[in-house]
Amino acid sequence: MAHSWQIEQVDYKKWKPAQISALEKHTYAVVAGTHIKPLNPSPALRSIHCLGEDNAGKIKVASLNGQDLVCMLTGADLSSVKELKASTAGGPSLSAKVTTNGDVTFATATFSAADVSKFLLATYQLHLVDSSGSETDVKPSLTIAP
Repeated sequence: MAHSWQIEQVDYKKWKPAQISALEKHTYAVVAGTHIKPLNPSPALRSIHCLGEDNAGKIKVASLNGQDLVCMLTGADLSSVKELKASTAGGPSLSAKVTTNGDVTFATATFSAADVSKFLLATYQLHLVDSSGSETDVKPSLTIAP
């Protein structure tokens, strides 16, 4: 004996309490988006562009005329970065203060004019320093030209 099933459509405004209860018990919502962040995000630097940079990406310190060296950073989770450290073998390690404007993918690093005068003609490896003092080595580097 075959059963024939027929689904009757009922406007939700006319649902019975048992039907509403069944909907409540069997409805799930998945919330996703940029507001969900990992517990321990790691900052990452994709690119760095500084004032005084030539077409080859080398920074001409002489063109700064004794002013601060300001660099624009692009990456991920930059809001946790407090300092950008530049180091080279045999030279001084210099630090720039990093600030963000609410967008965690963009930041500004500023080397003081006093530190800019200490740059040697070399390529500097960069390190991101977070608020806990942990350093993260990053791929982009700074090259100082005459």
